[in-house]
Amino acid sequence: MKKKYLWQIILFILTIFFIAYWSYGQFKQWKSDLILSTFQKGYFNAINDLVKEAKAKENCMPIFLGPGEGGVQLINTVCLKNAGIEIELNELPKHD
Repeated sequence: MKKKYLWQIILFILTIFFIAYWSYGQFKQWKSDLILSTFQKGYFNAINDLVKEAKAKENCMPIFLGPGEGGVQLINTVCLKNAGIEIELNELPKHD
């Protein structure tokens, strides 16, 4: 009788251990997925905001990107073409 009771306790402890181990793995995966999706959403929103701002600029005004002196200025090339300014984009990929 004592042997049966001991095995029940051991099985119960092992079951609890495996449930806790599995739950911890699921939590880590959930946390990793959450961080990745948040990063991707932020990246997507930043690109969309940049495109909206580039389309909204009148008179082909440049958009400044970057920290301090190390930034760059971007101009919507469609705006330049509409203004009659010739540009060469031979080396850049064309997007339709």
